[in-house]
Amino acid sequence: MVRKPLFFAKVISLAVIFGLSTAAAFAQTSKPANELEAKIDSIFSNLQAPNSPGAAVTVIENGKVIASRNYGFASIEHQVPFTHKTVVRLPYSESREFMMIAAVLMEKDGKLRLNDKVRKYFPELPAWSDQVTVLDLMNHRSGFVDEWATVLLTQNSMANRFDRSQFLSLLYTQPKPEIEPGKGYMYSNSDMGLLKFILEIAAGEPLRDWMKKRMFRPLDMAATRMNDDVLEVVPDMARKYSFGREVKFARPEKISPGGNYFIATSADDLANWVAAHTDASSEIAWATKQLLEKVRLMPGKKNHYIFGRSVETIGGNEVVIHQGVNGFTYLIRVPRSGLALIATTNDHNGVTPELMRLVKHVLKTADAEFVKPQFLTKAVPISEEELKKFEGLYVWQDVEAWQSSRPVRRTTTIYVASGVLRLRFLGEDVPLVYVGGGKFYFTDGYGVQVEFSTTADGRDQVVLQFDDGYPAIRKIRESSKPWSPTQEQLVLFSGRYHSKHLDYYWTILRGENGTLVLKRPTVADTILEPDGENTFRFIMEDGHTPGQGFNSWVKFHLDRKGNPTHLTVGFPRLMDHRFDRVVQ
Repeated sequence: MVRKPLFFAKVISLAVIFGLSTAAAFAQTSKPANELEAKIDSIFSNLQAPNSPGAAVTVIENGKVIASRNYGFASIEHQVPFTHKTVVRLPYSESREFMMIAAVLMEKDGKLRLNDKVRKYFPELPAWSDQVTVLDLMNHRSGFVDEWATVLLTQNSMANRFDRSQFLSLLYTQPKPEIEPGKGYMYSNSDMGLLKFILEIAAGEPLRDWMKKRMFRPLDMAATRMNDDVLEVVPDMARKYSFGREVKFARPEKISPGGNYFIATSADDLANWVAAHTDASSEIAWATKQLLEKVRLMPGKKNHYIFGRSVETIGGNEVVIHQGVNGFTYLIRVPRSGLALIATTNDHNGVTPELMRLVKHVLKTADAEFVKPQFLTKAVPISEEELKKFEGLYVWQDVEAWQSSRPVRRTTTIYVASGVLRLRFLGEDVPLVYVGGGKFYFTDGYGVQVEFSTTADGRDQVVLQFDDGYPAIRKIRESSKPWSPTQEQLVLFSGRYHSKHLDYYWTILRGENGTLVLKRPTVADTILEPDGENTFRFIMEDGHTPGQGFNSWVKFHLDRKGNPTHLTVGFPRLMDHRFDRVVQ
């Protein structure tokens, strides 16, 4: 069992994979020029292992480079070192900073207005979107479906072909908004895809060409470009690698309109990007100020602007972090101190933890030293009758909700089988060892203490604590006896269902042990597990890792006679997509 999807994924460090002793054997040939560079070597030691991906790290103070280090390989298979000139693709949402700055500059040039209605550019968009503006796209308040989430109803890979015409057809035929246009909030990749198309119409040329002439060439960022052609041969570009028990190429990246606005750049070019941000007279600094005023903070995510900027206070300093929603960080600035830290990498997991450690070191602050908790592990006798008192459906609390205003629902079933208390979540099933005092224990490479208690307001809860510093997970019991459908109900729910929007069919069949089986012509069969009355849960796979993706729910809607009329599918980026029951 692994923490992801049960307890989220933990990144395995290369120091563990290759062994700490091998890291020293692959140390850089150049020696650190100063104490700061030596510290950087220490922080990025995992990228000094044999056959590791690479990174380029730069520390700038008041416009002067005070530390510069390179690690690992741009090409492991060809043993090409990673340098400050190595070009990497920034991930999806990290590239929004550049595209939104382009939108502001186009408004300055008189090519468009951020308050333009989107139907001015695409009149075929549905009538309900009549008042949606370009700025609404930038603020994720348009109401358009999220391309990725919606297409996953019909396929389990985000790397599948989905072109411009298909993308626009998806929006043209959308029957109703996902949220109230201009007022609600739902993170939608479609907003960014449509924004790119509008900017190209306004510019009168491909956005990549306009950005090169208007933004990057004046800043002497020769290696930087919008890399929206996956087949383009880019000089000095490094392919990304991922890690498990062995080094592999990273998964294919999404190339459909909802994500195909990548920015490719290098550490050297990002130093010029830093200079543009720190020069108050530059257009880039001016455009960023406009975005800070016009683009909203992301709901459910602390101090993070939708255009890819987080603001934190570290050691009494305001720290500006250039990153996307998944926390991939490539640039950190401390305006008051004139400091900037750059890190480019072809490690698919990124180097955000290392970069955060570095900025804390530079600012002479640090996290409290982690002390590993000691959990009880020795089994204590307990009767099956006592174990059954802990059974129930538990709902996760304190779940980050940046995807939309819709609550993120994540549940765990705890039940007794053969005299053992077990914890089940989306196919993961873990036996718990009772250690006394309402506490249980299990291990899977890391130790987990499972403690049952009662909250101050009288609710039953369970808290999972980890011995490796991973944040605790708290769950509240929703019901002591989870809803379990009868065989008759499973037969009743079975049938064929049709999405008018997608013109696509789902077939639902009775499964085993109270489950249903979802059959789709283009996706492998999926098990639906009961999760509340007339509701089932499943993982809507995204093709990145087998068995992983978005936690989703299917709800069957019944008429007065108790017969299903339709089902809806939802999660925070899919607002109850409707499939009507097909009457045979």
